[in-house]
Amino acid sequence: MVAWLSVVNQKLVQNFLGKTAQNWIEKGESDVSGTLQNILSMNSPKDLLVSILLVGVLAAVGEELFFRGILQRIFIQIFKSPWWGIIVTAAIFSAIHGQFLGLFLA
Repeated sequence: MVAWLSVVNQKLVQNFLGKTAQNWIEKGESDVSGTLQNILSMNSPKDLLVSILLVGVLAAVGEELFFRGILQRIFIQIFKSPWWGIIVTAAIFSAIHGQFLGLFLA
């Protein structure tokens, strides 16, 4: 299912966006991968603990609380539909993270 959604997502980007937008999205995906590699490169156990705290705890918990605990509930009330609330929240989450190719996997 994940592989199929990935293909659908890529086809949507290819068929509905111009080449400039596609290049911008692909560059953003590449930048995110580079940032992740920088976070994951550790020189000591202390770096590992700092990475786990910053990425694994603070960012993850904060994002979940904001996106699913607050924003998603607001959109569900606005659209009066759990489906639309979840879809809009996922789209915003993907956009903020610059991961447009992963929109349907968010």
